[in-house]
Amino acid sequence: MLLRDDAVAGRIRTAVEQAEQATASVKHATSQADALMTDLRSQQIPQKAGAIIDQVADSSRQIHQVIADFTRPDQEGMSAGANIRESLTNANAAAANLADATEALKHNFLTRGFFKNRGYYSLADLAPDEYRQDRTLARRTQRRVWLSGSELFQQSPHGDVELSPHGVALLNQTFTEHADSFAESPVVVEGYSNGAVSADRFQLSRRRALMVRQYLQTHFQLDLKNLGAVPMKNAPPSATGRATWDGICLVLLKRS
Repeated sequence: MLLRDDAVAGRIRTAVEQAEQATASVKHATSQADALMTDLRSQQIPQKAGAIIDQVADSSRQIHQVIADFTRPDQEGMSAGANIRESLTNANAAAANLADATEALKHNFLTRGFFKNRGYYSLADLAPDEYRQDRTLARRTQRRVWLSGSELFQQSPHGDVELSPHGVALLNQTFTEHADSFAESPVVVEGYSNGAVSADRFQLSRRRALMVRQYLQTHFQLDLKNLGAVPMKNAPPSATGRATWDGICLVLLKRS
């Protein structure tokens, strides 16, 4: 049949030719692989790769040795981590002692004038009693801006007190009108509340004062040490001539 059928013979010849081509391709690929391996051997790539691996392994052993030496207990049996923690604790204690000593010097009768002149006296933490007794802070000649609580605040969905959109706009307007005073002079935020219970008046007035101070500090990038916040319950200083107030009073202090 193979001798008589030309079509079958043609297909066989085609299959043989394809097999020969495939064999030639395999031979070519093999020769390329041989050439590549010869090139790698000539450049000593395998030896170099082995040397690199040996160097990495040696470096790893050195690192482990350093870590072991660093974490080895000292003569008293204390580990390096414990020594570091103790050192940090001592540093924090020293910093706290230094801060306490500096704060005491700020309020000392003989040295507080020096700290005030250097700008170290901060309004960030004002006690209400000290504020009321300070004639400079509570005197009538200080510029005051009285803002009503009903215009500034609203109740949040969670029941807390928050600045209302109208209150934010009112603070922005106040800052624009007195921008020079805010930028050049210290400011005290007096908080007021007309609650029925004294404790509630103090809490709400403090919350209001801190909230307004935080807004002024963060929104207008004011220096916190020049921003005071004082809960006044519902009783303004006697020099203001007001018997009571519910809201906020911004006191723009004049520099002497």
